[in-house]
Amino acid sequence: MEKAELKRLDVGQFIRYCSEDRQWYDALITAVHGEPTTYPKSERGPAGVSYPCVNLSFVSGDDSAQDQYGRQMVRDKTSISHYGQYVASGFFWCHPEDEVVAHKQMCEALKDIKS
Repeated sequence: MEKAELKRLDVGQFIRYCSEDRQWYDALITAVHGEPTTYPKSERGPAGVSYPCVNLSFVSGDDSAQDQYGRQMVRDKTSISHYGQYVASGFFWCHPEDEVVAHKQMCEALKDIKS
């Protein structure tokens, strides 16, 4: 039985976040909603990993969003799906080493939507 690699997922962990307007941010996980799970290869597709949704926090991309501590933090991103579940419109997270693959999948999904 073929198994996919299961990567760790912890509160405080650095991840990459693609926002709904398809901008990329460095982010930290603030909550994990479940456990990553693996599934075997089947007639429906290859072996893989299913990651839970996460809550995350990141530094605002708006230069004018300042407070007494510096650039404001964005903390209202909750239940964000992993790119393996949904990529078409952004609004997903990935491990840093998966960003190139996630970006490619998003572009392909957007191309399919436009056709």
